[in-house]
Amino acid sequence: MIPHVFVAMPFGLKKVRQDNEIDFNRVYTELIKPVPEWHEG
Repeated sequence: MIPHVFVAMPFGLKKVRQDNEIDFNRVYTELIKPVPEWHEG
């Protein structure tokens, strides 16, 4: 059986304050996407 992961999250840059943004594309690429790869093999 192939493991599956479901992620529901925003994407792109989102302002959280006037001078602060979160890059959700980077959050996904660097923090979420690698996790299933660690568990393969």
